[in-house]
Amino acid sequence: MIALHVMAAVMALAFPAWDFYEAKRLRTSRHPLARTRCYIRCLAVLWLATFAAMAIMPLASLWNAPPGMRTLMGETSPDFGLVMVAALSVGLLAPLVLAWFHTGTRERIFEQLKEIDYLLPQSRSEIALFAGVSVTAGICEEVLFRGFLFAYLHSSPWNLDPLTIVMVSSAMFGIAHLGQGVKGVLLTGMIGAALGILYVVTGSLLAPIVLHILIDLRATALCHLRATTLRQPA
Repeated sequence: MIALHVMAAVMALAFPAWDFYEAKRLRTSRHPLARTRCYIRCLAVLWLATFAAMAIMPLASLWNAPPGMRTLMGETSPDFGLVMVAALSVGLLAPLVLAWFHTGTRERIFEQLKEIDYLLPQSRSEIALFAGVSVTAGICEEVLFRGFLFAYLHSSPWNLDPLTIVMVSSAMFGIAHLGQGVKGVLLTGMIGAALGILYVVTGSLLAPIVLHILIDLRATALCHLRATTLRQPA
C-alpha cells in the first residue's frame, strides 16, 4: 500500500516539476542536442515509471477498468468504443491531410505549432526520435494516468466514484504537462478526460492507447511536413 501512495505522489508532484524543468531548459538551451537529450530522458523516465507501476500493481488491474466503472456511461454497445476511436481518428487526421494539400491550412497549423516550438523536433533525426517518444507516451501515460490512477483512486482509502476519478486523473494528467503553460495544462487535461471516458466505456486501455498514440504521432507528422516544406526551394 505504501508503494501505491509513493507512486501516486510521484505522479502528482515529481512529474509536473520534472516537466516544468525540462521545458525551461529547452527554452533557454542553445545546445544542438538539447531536444535529442530531452527526448531520451523522456523515454527513460516514462518507461521506468511504467515498469514501477507494473511491479506494484497486477497487470490486469492496470489494463482493465475497475469493476463497476462502466456504469458511469450506462449501457453501451461493445462496438461503441471502436466507433468512437474511428470517429476521433478521422477528426485528428483530417487537418493533417488538408495541410498536406492546402497551403493556407498548412500555414495556419504551422503558426499554431510555434506555441510549443521549443519542444518539437526540427531535424530528421529528432523527428524519428520524437516518433518513438509519441508511441512511448501513448503507452506509458495511459498505463500510468488511466490504468494505475483509476485503480488507485477506486480502491481504499479513497473509494472515489467513476466521475470523480475521471476528473482527478484528468487534472493530474494536465498538471503533469506544466511546462507547456496554462493553455497546455488545460488542453491536455481535456484530452485526458476524453481518454478517461474512453477507458471507462471500453473497459480496457487498448482504445485510449491507440488514440493517444495517434494524437502524438499527428504532431510528429506535422513536424515532418513542416521540415519538408522548409527544405523545399522557394
